[in-house]
Amino acid sequence: MRRMGVRGAVLALALLAAPMLGCEAKTIKVQLPGFNNGTVDGIWLWKQIDGQWRRVCRIDFTDRRMTHRGETLYYVQNCIDGEQRRGLVLPAAVERMPGNPGTITVDLWYLRYEDGGTYRASAFNESGESTLSSTSVVL
Repeated sequence: MRRMGVRGAVLALALLAAPMLGCEAKTIKVQLPGFNNGTVDGIWLWKQIDGQWRRVCRIDFTDRRMTHRGETLYYVQNCIDGEQRRGLVLPAAVERMPGNPGTITVDLWYLRYEDGGTYRASAFNESGESTLSSTSVVL
């Protein structure tokens, strides 16, 4: 129990310090069809720049566990201020779709260092990458 308290405090401090580091904390709701029990390794975030979709950030899923709060997906944002650097490991509660438990929905924190814009996502695993999402979000 104490480990969760320390992790929560570290997460809270990191999110509070984010604006001082030149980034803005945003949440992104992501639905992952075919996730099943971890068959998706992560997502790429794409930003519309000059009319084209360009990769701006890779988010890797590091672990999936059952906790006292339910199923939790752990992930790490591997881009900081436009550079590929490993960030904090963050937790996200997993919501499974009724009638289709292989599809999950998670709310991910995204520490946005670049200017705001319109984003889409693609999922990846060892077999390849999905097409770009059909919906976009403004962050």
